Amino acid sequence: MDNLSILAEKVHQAFETRTRTRDGVLGQARLLTRHAAHAIRAIHRSERELADQQLHEGRTIVDALKTGLANFPELYYAGYTQDAIKEYAEAAITCALIQDQELPMPEDLGVE
Repeated sequence: MDNLSILAEKVHQAFETRTRTRDGVLGQARLLTRHAAHAIRAIHRSERELADQQLHEGRTIVDALKTGLANFPELYYAGYTQDAIKEYAEAAITCALIQDQELPMPEDLGVE
């Protein structure tokens, strides 16, 4: 194999990896947004336990995104990822406000 073929294969593999990762992140971002929305709905219905469960599931996804995208900062800082993380943070803050709790700090939520 000549150098051009080797380089082309490496580039192809890098794009394939990035595409697979991006596709997975899109699904995680949608799921994170869904957990945030469900947490807010639950807390408005006074279903504290369900709200906490949804926030816990959301936090698991936030942590997975942070670690899973360590080698792909362009995907972590993409709009869809950051928007989903923002929705999670807003849900956690909303739940704290409604329950008259201390507001969570960014480090408590695992966000910047």
